[in-house]
Amino acid sequence: MNTRLITSLRGLSAALMAASALAFAAPMPVAAANDAAPAACFYYRVSWGDTLTKIAIRYGVTINAIMAANGLRSTVIYAGTTLCIPVNTPAPPPSGGAWLAQFWNNTAQSGAPALERADSVLSFQWGFGTPNPAVIVADNFSARWTRSYNFIGGTYRFSLSADDGIRLWVDGNIVYDAYSFVGSLNKTLDVPITAGMHQIRVDYVEYGGLARVSASFIRLAGSTPPPPPPPPPQGAANWTASFYNNTTLSGAPVLIVGTGPIDFNWGTGSVGSGVQADNYTARFVTTYNFEAATYRFTAQVDDGIRMWVDDLLIFDQWREQSLRGYSIDIPMSAGTHNIRVEYLELTGISAVKVGWGKR
Repeated sequence: MNTRLITSLRGLSAALMAASALAFAAPMPVAAANDAAPAACFYYRVSWGDTLTKIAIRYGVTINAIMAANGLRSTVIYAGTTLCIPVNTPAPPPSGGAWLAQFWNNTAQSGAPALERADSVLSFQWGFGTPNPAVIVADNFSARWTRSYNFIGGTYRFSLSADDGIRLWVDGNIVYDAYSFVGSLNKTLDVPITAGMHQIRVDYVEYGGLARVSASFIRLAGSTPPPPPPPPPQGAANWTASFYNNTTLSGAPVLIVGTGPIDFNWGTGSVGSGVQADNYTARFVTTYNFEAATYRFTAQVDDGIRMWVDDLLIFDQWREQSLRGYSIDIPMSAGTHNIRVEYLELTGISAVKVGWGKR
């Protein structure tokens, strides 16, 4: 073999090794005393272009703290890696005991649960198995965890991880909805929560393959309690509600009831006796004595809504949709006006909320 070629190959190999050392052997900072094991952390999946410096700045921690929390010996990180981002303010201790866990052998959480139990922690890796082989199928099952916590006021970072779908509720309001997702997901989101007791609910669905779910939260360091909620919007004290087991408000209603403010979240269940859980409609009617002013009318709905003030159609969103909000400003003359709301539920979550207040 040509001696000159061997020499050049050896030189190239040495150069490549040197370049590799430069690319991957970053200096190792020494962890400071206050960068030791965190009291709590949330999990972040590294994306292309991320560096420890960028992540540390984004979340207000030090590079050393991230390295200590993850046992890193180098500042080199790789896309797809999951990192513990330390936060030294743990969640308040839970009150009200363990999570109430309910499991169904279907993906809609419909019917009576096949299994109920208490779980102290919501973190499970079932692989290709099942929460309980004796009563729960390995695929196409769903679960719900509910629990009340006594919160310190502030902003909380919720960390969710699931394969397949997951949905998070706080006090009956959906704050994250990936229930129809198929595959592996990790999600963090920040939620302002006032001091006091609040109910947390997590819905989970397993369609097939690997099954895992976890949910946790931490209070962000330095966060201030959110301002108190505004006073409830003005609205009619009493409505007459008529429910129909069809999507066209046709025929005789199967249920007529009197109700207070329209603020309902029935989940995936029925609104009441004789009303089916899906493919139904409702009509709410009332009168209200307005002052002369401009009013903001608001609505939140899953699925469809139509709303009239006297004979003026102000909302026309008669369609299938996930939870969505609408608002419009209307000048009102003094006196009594007729208000009518029509509601459409097709499948899945059933929720409707309507109100108004002076601008």
